[in-house]
Amino acid sequence: MFSIMAGSSISGWLIFDKLVYHTDVMAQHGPLMMFSAVLLLAGLNLLAVGLLGEMQVRHYHEPTQRAPYSLDRVLRAQNEESTISE
Repeated sequence: MFSIMAGSSISGWLIFDKLVYHTDVMAQHGPLMMFSAVLLLAGLNLLAVGLLGEMQVRHYHEPTQRAPYSLDRVLRAQNEESTISE
């Protein structure tokens, strides 16, 4: 969230500078403009990954009445069957 807020505030300041003072933002503040774009995109990317992680955790811990997997059949070796029945 800090990255999104920092990128938005820098972008807002650059837009204000462009509209009020009519400066050529790319010529005077080019690296700052790129930095604000990277901050915005990185913040949005981290936010999206965090939301996806939350969805996976909720799905994993969701209470269900069924088993997490089912078996079609159990295969055992012949000598293992004799030891299990004893």
